[in-house]
Amino acid sequence: MFKNNNGQYKKPKIENFQWQEATQINEEVTWDPFISKFFKFKIKITFTKDKEIIYSSLDGSILRIDSILDIFKKPDVLRNLDQIENLQWQGKYGDNKKKIGLWYLVWNGEILKDVGGSYQKDGLKQGLWKQLIKNYWKRAKLYEIGEYFNDHKRGKWKYIYEDKEIGGGLYNEFGEKTGKWIDISRNFWEYKQQLLKSESQILFIGNQINGCKVGRWDINWREQKDSQFIKIGGGSYDNNLKEKKKQKLVNGLNQVMDFGSFKSQVTYSGKYVNGKKINRWNILVQGKLMQQINKSKPYFSGGGQYGNKENNYGIKQGKWIELDDGLYKDSNVNQDIQIGGGFYDEQSSDKKGIKIGSWIEISDGFYEYNFWIDNLLFTSFRQVTYQGEYQNGKKVGRWDIYFKDLCMDNNIYIGGGSFEIQSIGDSIKRGKWQEPDDKFRSQSQIIQIGEYKDGQKVGLWQIYQENIFQQKRKQIGGGIYIDKQGCQGIKIGLWIDLSRDFWKYGQITFQGVYRNGKKVGKWDQNFIDDFNMQNYQIGGGSYDNQQDNIEKNGNWIVFCDYFQMRRQITYKGEYANGKKVGRWVMHWKWNGKLKKIGEGLYDTLQGEGGVKVGKWTFVDDKFNSGCQVTHRGRYQNGKKRRKVELIGGGFYDYKKEGDEIKIGKWIDLSDTFRVDNQIIYCGDYGESGKVGRWDIFWRMKRNLQFQFIGGGSYDSKQQAEADVKIGKWIELSEDLKNYNWIIYEGVYRNGYKIGKWNIKRRQYNETEFKNIGVQTYDN
Repeated sequence: MFKNNNGQYKKPKIENFQWQEATQINEEVTWDPFISKFFKFKIKITFTKDKEIIYSSLDGSILRIDSILDIFKKPDVLRNLDQIENLQWQGKYGDNKKKIGLWYLVWNGEILKDVGGSYQKDGLKQGLWKQLIKNYWKRAKLYEIGEYFNDHKRGKWKYIYEDKEIGGGLYNEFGEKTGKWIDISRNFWEYKQQLLKSESQILFIGNQINGCKVGRWDINWREQKDSQFIKIGGGSYDNNLKEKKKQKLVNGLNQVMDFGSFKSQVTYSGKYVNGKKINRWNILVQGKLMQQINKSKPYFSGGGQYGNKENNYGIKQGKWIELDDGLYKDSNVNQDIQIGGGFYDEQSSDKKGIKIGSWIEISDGFYEYNFWIDNLLFTSFRQVTYQGEYQNGKKVGRWDIYFKDLCMDNNIYIGGGSFEIQSIGDSIKRGKWQEPDDKFRSQSQIIQIGEYKDGQKVGLWQIYQENIFQQKRKQIGGGIYIDKQGCQGIKIGLWIDLSRDFWKYGQITFQGVYRNGKKVGKWDQNFIDDFNMQNYQIGGGSYDNQQDNIEKNGNWIVFCDYFQMRRQITYKGEYANGKKVGRWVMHWKWNGKLKKIGEGLYDTLQGEGGVKVGKWTFVDDKFNSGCQVTHRGRYQNGKKRRKVELIGGGFYDYKKEGDEIKIGKWIDLSDTFRVDNQIIYCGDYGESGKVGRWDIFWRMKRNLQFQFIGGGSYDSKQQAEADVKIGKWIELSEDLKNYNWIIYEGVYRNGYKIGKWNIKRRQYNETEFKNIGVQTYDN
């Protein structure tokens, strides 16, 4: 028995879990790297009578099966597609079917060194643990480190990102947060690929009592990991807490930020009373009210009114303009063009809010976006609408699907099908349907054609790549769904699937056999090269048929992340029980020739594999035909050792938590480093990050000398979550090009720009920078 902060006695919580059969649909988000945007993705999670958790996509593919031995402890359910595909915990079970001893984590076939901890014989976590945050994925590699006592977190816990502590706080004896906390938002992430770079990193800072937020909480944000966090919102929680209720009552002004996608900067500003919104709430984009629609009245295209009486707090009143989930910076939010709509029933009080009659609705992910790849500008858009009838809030009859052609400014019919009302009242698809794939956009017009029965896909479904502008179509995939009661919607037999990142310049397909929704035997990976009119195999291998789980085994050739025309990189090696073992070799295909560009060895840890050892040569994340950067160095027990040899590089050391950190003198490459625009940064790393003087150098080509073009100093004394710039600096524009150089000259104080900053430009045929403007920052 312990006393809580209110002086009352409490017992630590004892978990009481019983396994039950159930099915749930989780709506997650998946990342589209080529338009830098999140898309909604639904995952079906089934808890079976055989004590298994089955993860499957709604297209009938079983993604993963986990067998659960300890059915009296609530299992950890995986949160996103990256975890489902890549995460495996390894360790031993005791005779009582509970985890015991050291457990460690395998990610994408490689052991994450020092991630994990120990279980007691009763299956409870004990002692020091390093574990992934709940929403860990390849764009949000954050860890939390602290101690467990009888499966409850206790004492100091901290969040680690890029080898630095960026948040955390204390847990009390009951595993509840207490005192000052810095929490991380669920959407904390980064994106960095070739010329595109963005990060949405949000922290919530305030106090907790017995796991409840109290008092003032601030919302801090930074766009890039090298920047300081700035306050962008916040509000207050009621301090009048009642034991066991943990009710969160919010009062006063509040501003909440949603950065769910690249360049999406949306805030909601208004007032709470008793945890409910009241009066006017505004929606702002990048800190500004959206376009004013009616100049005679102060009404803006974002927000509306909530009730201001106790009986209607939190209820929207009057006229509102709300944002689509897919809104972000380049979505043309200031163009007031009607694209859809319909009517809600207002005849009877019990039917208010129910759609009736004809409607035009927009698809998930409706957007228009301009982006750059290899100095070429592309426009991608997914302006898809659905048109049909509602009856008592349910879709009925024929619904047609249209795609907006922005060039010709007209709607093009791309498919549709019929809905029917079931006896239980649900509206489901039936009969033949032609519908756009989740990957459908102007740069990748993917259509699926097949039949629905009882709302599930059955029989033959074909996948086509359309060119609706030229009215051309070719089949690129498809297969058969089981047409049997209770098994409908499950893939069977030979299939050709599309990769998750399928698009015009990265058309990868998978060909192989499904058995009751599970991949079995040999699967090939193929690349469709539209420019050379070829479809050739780039990789593949076999899945283990003996186990319930879907694991790679034997010899495999796998393709890199963001595989595309100029980045045709493959990895060749062997898997054993889903982990990489032995020597792996990297190849790059360009101009029809296959070139070896790297290799290294995976040793075994306790005979398990997945640990990098010895000398390695591996490719940079930015590697492509215009940026052929590789790294050389040594690994010891999965960690980098000694100097990396390149046009840049330096030494790695280790912190007491076991994380590798850069130390001493380094030459770093810029995130936009390319063969014709080479920028490097030269300076020193201390234990907490960059310290002292850092200089910036540039050259156009590798046979030229590097030229000094900028730089400044970092604070050598201050301990912070980011490198702190101080004094005079010369910085480069993020949009810097060889033919149009822009730099900024000014002063930093404790990581923040102050006073006047000069903006200078030098064009291709000039030798000197010229002033083109001044920007002033608050002191």
